[in-house]
Amino acid sequence: MNQVLDVAISTLVEMFAAENGFLLAVDSGGELVFNVALNADSRDIGDATAEISHSVVEEVLKSGNPILVENALEDERFKAQSSVLHLELRSAMCVPLTGRDGVFGAIYIDHRLVSGRFSQGDLELLSLFANQVAIAIENARLFEAETRRAGGMELLYRVGRTALEQLDLAAMLRMILEEIRATGFGDAGAVLLTDSPGLPLPELPSVHLAARAGMSEALAQRFRAAHFEELGTAASAASTVDDLRETDVQQAFAAEGIRHLAVTFLTAGHEVLGILGVARRQVEPFTVEDLELLNVLGAEVGVAVHDRRLYQELQETNEELRRTQQMVLQEQRLRALGTMASGIAHDINNALTPIFGIADLLLTRQDWDEETRMQLEMIATSSSDIAATVARLREFYRKQDSPDTLQPVLVADLVQKTISLTQPRWRDMPQERGVVIEVDTEIPEDLPCVAGIEGELREALTNLILNAVDAMPEGGKLRVCARAEDARVALVVEDTGVGMTEEVRQRCLEPFFSTKEGRGTGMGLSVVYGIVNRLRGDIEILTAPGKGTTFTLLLPVAEIDLAEAELTPVSAVRARVLCIDDEASVREFLRRALAYLGHAVVVVPGGREGIEAFQSAPFDVVITDLGMPEVDGRAVTAAVKRQSPDTPVILLTGWGTRLAAEEQLPPGVDRVMCKPVSLRQLGKAVGEVFGQLDQEQSRELQSALSNPAGAGA
Repeated sequence: MNQVLDVAISTLVEMFAAENGFLLAVDSGGELVFNVALNADSRDIGDATAEISHSVVEEVLKSGNPILVENALEDERFKAQSSVLHLELRSAMCVPLTGRDGVFGAIYIDHRLVSGRFSQGDLELLSLFANQVAIAIENARLFEAETRRAGGMELLYRVGRTALEQLDLAAMLRMILEEIRATGFGDAGAVLLTDSPGLPLPELPSVHLAARAGMSEALAQRFRAAHFEELGTAASAASTVDDLRETDVQQAFAAEGIRHLAVTFLTAGHEVLGILGVARRQVEPFTVEDLELLNVLGAEVGVAVHDRRLYQELQETNEELRRTQQMVLQEQRLRALGTMASGIAHDINNALTPIFGIADLLLTRQDWDEETRMQLEMIATSSSDIAATVARLREFYRKQDSPDTLQPVLVADLVQKTISLTQPRWRDMPQERGVVIEVDTEIPEDLPCVAGIEGELREALTNLILNAVDAMPEGGKLRVCARAEDARVALVVEDTGVGMTEEVRQRCLEPFFSTKEGRGTGMGLSVVYGIVNRLRGDIEILTAPGKGTTFTLLLPVAEIDLAEAELTPVSAVRARVLCIDDEASVREFLRRALAYLGHAVVVVPGGREGIEAFQSAPFDVVITDLGMPEVDGRAVTAAVKRQSPDTPVILLTGWGTRLAAEEQLPPGVDRVMCKPVSLRQLGKAVGEVFGQLDQEQSRELQSALSNPAGAGA
């Protein structure tokens, strides 16, 4: 539009042989502004505006009539004005621009050197031209208003479509700001959201930046400082950068070329959710119509923000429900797995009982040669380790309870047994490939016992030895040693293998972390860490690439010595013991073991036979299995207690751990023992339920356990 008017003014100046031409309009605030000007610099325009607008132009705007000035230097109305004298103004014409609502501007032309340049006819012609210009300007303004309204509707449509299509809150807000830029409503923008929506406006808390476009993050954060004070409780507000109160805020916006700012609240009903700020780098400021559109935008975006927050809450609720369902399903799977694991544990324990028990019984003889005794010890140790592994299956079905009781563990014995058990891996298998691994041990004789569980410590040491063997594919030296350090024992495993980088060293104890490229599970060292941590010990790792690795386990010293811990209370008198089990091998072990301990033993193959035997003869102790055909251990216990309430009943079963964990002990049972059971455990149980010995008697019978009495073995 201004280009058309510029051509029009240029044509008028040429047609009337004038020097200068101006088209002035009244803005929304009632001030005169130049739409176009010809042949006048800014200083002259300023002077002419200041003087001519107060005389000729204001008279025309007030009266609505055109004015012709033949010589301003002689005209009584103007000759005293400083600008007229300064410019030596002579001829001038000014006609009003009149529209539907009255005068809204004026066209002014002059000639500063020639008097009488313009005639009355020129004035009439200029008036006719002004009428056409006024019509064109009004039409242009209507067109621009319609264009702005259409642009506003297009912006609202785009924002609404984005709000419907984009479910992610942050992405939606970024896209809305890009739509504001794309439609030309603003060159930059930001959305700041409250952390506590719904508060009244004066109490609106601090906001955080949720999205921005076309400006830096630091500048976007300034919108609250720049406009919130001016916004107050109004729906929206606008200002120029120069009007901002704080100089540093002015400079921040000006540095990025921002000239005009507008801001509105984001609302949903009566809730205030945040602030929407829009900035322009162009000359045109925000109009009243722009602020009305911005207010509508604030409500639309506010509802969209509210809906997204509800959607996110729904998603979180659904996710929590999904996790809960997964936990229920996992619990059901674990329960089923626990039932299966318990059954497996029962069968393995039954099979292990005679192996472990007979090996333990054979070890009481003193006439074995060294090789045979070592093999028997390996059978007993391996059986014990299998039993410990099976016992860990209870983690699938038991509740978390107190940790296992720690016992004194002889480090020298622990190392010797572990070295023997792992011999195939560090000697036999490497030798098949022509690789030699030298193993050296150094354990002081006076080294105190450590507090722990022997099976777990053997598992930890086994993992460290196997890990060291894997680190020496070309062979090397493996050294296992121990030393006392204050109230702890340092158990050291050192190899001359490939070593580890610092990054690997820091992660090597993590579960499932492995550098063996498919050859390992990544669980070995994490198991070591778990065992040592449960014992309240520490692990130190020294390593470097190409220089081997040293693991040091710092374990607490046992509070009691091994001899005291192994003291086994047994009955001082021979007891008549009834043993009931449907497994022949288990019955044979119980018969031999109890006979060796000095008791009179009767064994029967089932619950029915057991009840009949108890009814036909008196017994001091009854040892029964739980799961048996026809008549199980519960029925046996009930029958025994009905006939003789004081007779102790020991339940020896592969389900023992599960029963204890789930607190499902049958009524009347005095003691539960889990298969497999050692000779010492069996003797201790019978001793505790039948009658305790004093300490000296216990030592005497303890000695008897180590020297064959020739009974029943």
